[in-house]
Amino acid sequence: MDADFNEIILIVNQGYNTGIGRAAIETYRVLKPVITNLKLYSMNYFKDYIIENSISLSSKYSKTMFSVPIINYINIRNVKKKNILKNKNLHIIGSDYSLSSESKNVVMTLHEFYYETNIFKSHSFEGFLKDMAYNYYEFKIKKLARKSKAIITPSIASAEQIKKELNIAPYIIPFSIDKTIYRPRNKNKIREYLHLPKNKTILINVSGTGINKNLNTLENIADSLQDNFLLLKINSPLNSKNAINLGYVDSKSYPLYLSASDIYIHTSIKEGFGFPPVEAMACGLPVVSNNLSTATEILGEDMPYIKNPYNYKEYLYLINKFLGDYTKWSEKSFQRSKKFSDESFRNKLIQVYKKVFD
Repeated sequence: MDADFNEIILIVNQGYNTGIGRAAIETYRVLKPVITNLKLYSMNYFKDYIIENSISLSSKYSKTMFSVPIINYINIRNVKKKNILKNKNLHIIGSDYSLSSESKNVVMTLHEFYYETNIFKSHSFEGFLKDMAYNYYEFKIKKLARKSKAIITPSIASAEQIKKELNIAPYIIPFSIDKTIYRPRNKNKIREYLHLPKNKTILINVSGTGINKNLNTLENIADSLQDNFLLLKINSPLNSKNAINLGYVDSKSYPLYLSASDIYIHTSIKEGFGFPPVEAMACGLPVVSNNLSTATEILGEDMPYIKNPYNYKEYLYLINKFLGDYTKWSEKSFQRSKKFSDESFRNKLIQVYKKVFD
């Protein structure tokens, strides 16, 4: 059923390798078949990670994190000068909402609003810069968000934080994922294709360098693994002899690495949503996680959880528990992933659009 709207523009300022980028990808994917006047504009500051099917509005690109704030400022200024978005129906998905001033009809997706950060605890210098940027952007968001006609957030945890900080009750709309891409596959065939060992238990984690990712604990887990285990690390590297650092993988290879793995390790202590755990569940992977932030919303209340998120031994115990009855926990995860359906995501988004854009 087609939804009749004037042109709606989705805007995202991050790449496909981030949670915010994935939020834009999934939003566009579920809405495009029913909203013919939908466009996806990218304001990404890294050229290599521009989202497929998006129209880039960036006039300049950055090669390092150092220049991101300047590049971002220049790109936003240039877009405003051209009046490309003036008085359009805008749905902004990202960490910078400066372009919301271009229109009175604005919907914002706030992926998260949790940063109570101490910038001196970051895992790396890159993480330090990101933490500073988050604090700056969230300072701006407080002002800009109040001018939007609707705020969408993907979890109850984020909604509570938004209500606390902004005194605004957002729409809670969990994201969906593409089940044709994220699905169980033949592990042996995928491992052979990816040149991964067939005789080892493969754990996997996908995360950046922010302090919320709890990477010190992840390193302790990796260092304590026996010889018949290995850990695949996507995005930021891990300093462990038992980890294979894959860096940023392309969007076609990423779901294959999930399907090739046995268990997903989720050490993060704060998230706005958590795409990798949902994607892992859809591939049939049990998820070893603490019960902080959005974890119980994503994985379900009846799953076993880590009590102390910094105790690597608890993660090792739960890994072995899942391996002891793997078929049971794998099937439980797969069934849970069905909760994040395209139909529910699409219908709830359209309900918001009808209130704002009609």
